[in-house]
Amino acid sequence: MQLINAHGDKRMLAGGQVKAACHTLSGPDNAVIWLTEGYATGLTVHRLTGETVCVALSANNLAAVAEQLRSHYPDGAAAAGGRQ
Repeated sequence: MQLINAHGDKRMLAGGQVKAACHTLSGPDNAVIWLTEGYATGLTVHRLTGETVCVALSANNLAAVAEQLRSHYPDGAAAAGGRQ
């Protein structure tokens, strides 16, 4: 669980598992699975595409989530979304 205070500072709840954990916004199928760092970006990608999005919740967690997705969907198409 991620806690965000009134100033926008983020921290994870002590004792929670973060590595390879993600929040999934489900699409109608998993033909394409998007991977984003933050929830706002993930929600935007999901609303624009309607496709499945996995939100890693941390830049440090992107590689672990990508590896997890590759192991579950070895033939699936993957896309990454982010801010510029």
